[in-house]
Amino acid sequence: LPGLPRLKMKAALPFLNSRVFPYIFTKKFRTRKILKGGLETLPFPTIDAPTCRKLERQVDVCMGGDYRPAEELDQMVFEIFGLTDVDVMKMEAGLAAEAKRVVL
Repeated sequence: LPGLPRLKMKAALPFLNSRVFPYIFTKKFRTRKILKGGLETLPFPTIDAPTCRKLERQVDVCMGGDYRPAEELDQMVFEIFGLTDVDVMKMEAGLAAEAKRVVL
């Protein structure tokens, strides 16, 4: 992604595939259409090298076909953003409400 020279693409994947970014995106843009400009405004955090390597290792496992670590990646993203269990529950409720609102 443009503007993310400090974050390797493989380390950005957990954020893009987390439950956090869809929530932020729908709250910010109120649309499901994803444009480059919208992606560039997402709040990618600054993470240290050990955290980056840990994210990349988990992504490698998922890309190898073992999807069990996907939940662990989500938990890591929650921790990086400092989200509590209550925050996650509110976020999930907001995503569920948004899914009901969208007419397919």
